[in-house]
Amino acid sequence: MAESWNDLGDGVIMDWSDANNFLLFELWHPIEAIRRAVNERCLAAGFSPPSLISTSLKKLYSAFEIVTDIDTCVDSLIPLFVNYEDSAGDWNNKTEIPGWTEATILTQIGATGRIHPVRINNIFNIQWMDQIYKIVNELRWFKNTGLSKRGEEAKVGASTVGTNYADCKAEAEANYAASAWTASSYWGGLILNYTLGRYIPEFFPPIGPYYVGITTTRSEIGLQTQTLDFKSTADVYVNGTRSLTFLTGTQYGNKLPYLNYENKLNKIYDIFQAEAVCDGAVRWSSVKPTLDAPTEYLEPINPYDQKSVASGGILSVAVEKFDGPNGFKFRGDDW
Repeated sequence: MAESWNDLGDGVIMDWSDANNFLLFELWHPIEAIRRAVNERCLAAGFSPPSLISTSLKKLYSAFEIVTDIDTCVDSLIPLFVNYEDSAGDWNNKTEIPGWTEATILTQIGATGRIHPVRINNIFNIQWMDQIYKIVNELRWFKNTGLSKRGEEAKVGASTVGTNYADCKAEAEANYAASAWTASSYWGGLILNYTLGRYIPEFFPPIGPYYVGITTTRSEIGLQTQTLDFKSTADVYVNGTRSLTFLTGTQYGNKLPYLNYENKLNKIYDIFQAEAVCDGAVRWSSVKPTLDAPTEYLEPINPYDQKSVASGGILSVAVEKFDGPNGFKFRGDDW
């Protein structure tokens, strides 16, 4: 049974650098390697492969039907995997993370057109095997939108009512720094959040004139997954949001606390397999962001411009990478 591209089992070691090498082996050897590589990608993507390619080929039978199923399955897998060449693999300040298309993946492997299996005297074309091998090797990062959150924690710092805004601000920051993270469920869908409250006489007479409160929340991230015999890491992106309820000025610009990009993707932290705990269908990261109060956002430019501001991240997508240590077994020589 094939264990990697080069180790095809039964003591067969294959060189995939030249399609003509396929003629040196029993045909079922490279087909079985391709089948297992495609099945590996299906497992990572949660995609159900056709039955003909979901179990090992004990011998070459119905060869053309099998490779046709493989070819069709790869067509379905291509857009599920991320074009890791786009934006150098980092989508901060972007609006989307593009999957491969047939055109972009063909360009990536230096091909001018897609080759599909063709029956020739009951033997299909080795050029198809060569191209499908190269295409499958580019399917290494998966766009996982099945994200969950749990373990929300909040950290709070507040001032007493004072007559000087700077003093209230300093007191709130000091209390925030000294406070501990405690369990919370207030913010619902937000993965991390920052709020500032400022009370002024116009809104809250006669308790003023000033009060400053800071609240930050954070959560663990979970990826919906299966029990796999290969590992991944994941970059987690959230969509930056801002509450406009109390905004009357633009002094905060386009930057948000913790999240640099509003209405765009923000990469907040990574999930590493070694730090994750799997409870069945979901793999939970044990890593939570280390967050300090972003003091540069606290003071309004004008005294009565702002009562409060909230920002947070809506769960968006994780890019799972299977090209690291203990990742996909069927990997290209350039990984």
